[in-house]
Formats: sequence, structure tokens, C-alpha cells
Amino acid sequence: MQCFVSLGIGTLTADALLHLIPYALGVGEGATDGNQDENAYLWKLCATLGGIWVMFLFEKCMKMAGGGHSHSHGHVHPEHNTFQLEESTVTSFATKDEKSQKQEDEANGNSVREESQENKEESADVNKEKESKDILYCGFPIVGWMIFVGDALHNFGDGLALGVAFSESWVTGVGTSIAIFCHELPHEFSDFALYLNCGISKAKSLLLNFAAACCCYIGLYIGLGISDDEQIREWLLSVIAGIFLYIAFVDVFPEMWNEDKKRPYLTFFVQNLGLVAGWVLLLLIAIYEEPLENSIG
Repeated sequence: MQCFVSLGIGTLTADALLHLIPYALGVGEGATDGNQDENAYLWKLCATLGGIWVMFLFEKCMKMAGGGHSHSHGHVHPEHNTFQLEESTVTSFATKDEKSQKQEDEANGNSVREESQENKEESADVNKEKESKDILYCGFPIVGWMIFVGDALHNFGDGLALGVAFSESWVTGVGTSIAIFCHELPHEFSDFALYLNCGISKAKSLLLNFAAACCCYIGLYIGLGISDDEQIREWLLSVIAGIFLYIAFVDVFPEMWNEDKKRPYLTFFVQNLGLVAGWVLLLLIAIYEEPLENSIG
């Protein structure tokens, strides 16, 4: 699963930086000087991806070297620093301890009451969660409907991105399709698991997943219809690039910190393999985009 997660991050970020943003800015469409490499903008954007990768490697290596506590600041108290108290001070402390014993007992009583109150609040929260799962609407729990609506809106946005991308060129559409596929595959598996956790059967969970996926076609047709105008298409590509970057760095990237404690180095290798594979794949599509269009067109 970590391979698909990292591959999704790589394809999403590469599609946003190497395809969507250059198209939105009108870069790379024959606007080159005589001595300038036509792919110069791609190498500069690859440097941006390289900066992201370097920071990921740095934080990951620091975490692995520090055992997950690289940013903690411990306070060491040596055992040889002991204090020898005189007998008079010991007796004075003893009398003070007798006086403070009652205060401690009262404080303990208050803490017990506070703990019991906290336990009651926690049990009330658990009961509310159970009630939300038990409440059915059209045969499905409310939590399941919330997951379905979120997934449907997500798929609608993916369809809109596909429609706008294919309106620009079929190669851009293929690159966006790869990016969406790589991040949607683990997302759909997680939604299916959430449906099952809500008490929905496997058949109904598959039905909800399929119905949410059909919303992608609605977004696709809308994207194809509203992106005939070049200016509208450029604005939409800018928005979609921002959405892809947000999904990659906010929704998907935190999952990269979930590592297998038994095989941390294998997880680290698989994560980097997925990132590099996604970046290289979308970079090759960006470099050979024009020859591919000419060969098929």
C-alpha cells in the first residue's frame, strides 16, 4: 500500500508542476528563443520536485536515526548528584508532611471524582457514536452517507479535472488520468473499509463505491463543456493544479510517515521508489508530449 501512496504523491505533484501549471501559464508551447532549450522550464520544475524530495529524505533519515524521537529534548538527571539533608531539616519536613497529608487526601478525593466524571463523558461519546451508526436513512447509517457524499464530491472533482485536461490535449489527459488512478486506488480501498466499519454489508459497500464513482462522469462532461474557451481552460487548470498539490501534501503525504517498525528500511525504499517512478513517468510524458501528439495526430 505504501508503494501506491508514494506513487500517487509522485504522479499528483508531477502532473501539477510539469503539466497543469505550465499549460495554465502558457509555458512550453513553442515560446522558446534560438539558443534556449525548449525543455528548460521542465528542468527548473524538476528542481522544485528535487527540493521536495531532499526535504523528505532529510526528515525521514532523521526520524529513522533518532528512532522517531529526533526532535525531543530529554533532561538527564545524574544519579551522583545527591543532596544530603541535616537531621533538623528532615524533622521539619516530617512535621510539614503530617500537616499536608489531609490536603493530599482531599486532593485525591477530588481527582477520583474528576476521573469518574471523565469516564462518564467518554462513555457518553461512545454511546453517541453507536447511536449515529444505528440510525438508518434509506437502509444506510448516517456515517455511511457522509462517507458516500464526500467520495462522490471527490470523484466529481476528478472527472472535472479529466475533462479539462483532455480538452487541452490527449497527452495531458493521459497524464492526469495516471495521477488520478494512482491516488484514487488506495482511496477507494479505504472508503470500502470505512463502509464495512459502519456495519454496511460488502455488497452494499460495493454499490456505494460504484455510485460514487459514477459522479466522475458528471464532472467529466461538465469539464469538457466549459473548457472550450481557452481562458476558462487555463483558469481551471490552475485551480486543478492547486487541488492536486493540496491532495498530495495534505491528504496523502501524512500516510508516508506510517512505517513498518519491523522493516523500516524496506518501507523507506518502497516509498522512494514510488515517488521517483511517478515523477519520471510524468516527466517522460511532458518531454515527449509533442512527438506523441504528432505521431498520432
